[in-house]
Amino acid sequence: MNKKYPWKVGDLVSWAKINLTPKTPESAVIIRINSDDVSETADILVNGKIISVHIDDLNIPPVKKTKTNFGIKR
Repeated sequence: MNKKYPWKVGDLVSWAKINLTPKTPESAVIIRINSDDVSETADILVNGKIISVHIDDLNIPPVKKTKTNFGIKR
């Protein structure tokens, strides 16, 4: 799903620790993307800590719909 997603620095992502059960996703921010011939990793900021993860472990966070009172005039 996310192999084709164009991640960039500053994106908000959803990430879950692999070894925890149940897997509770946490919000994180991409601060650096490292790519080489073998794999692509990203440094993310989670709860004040910088963690290096594989780019395939990142997910697009769910979007919350917000109701507003603004109308569009044409």
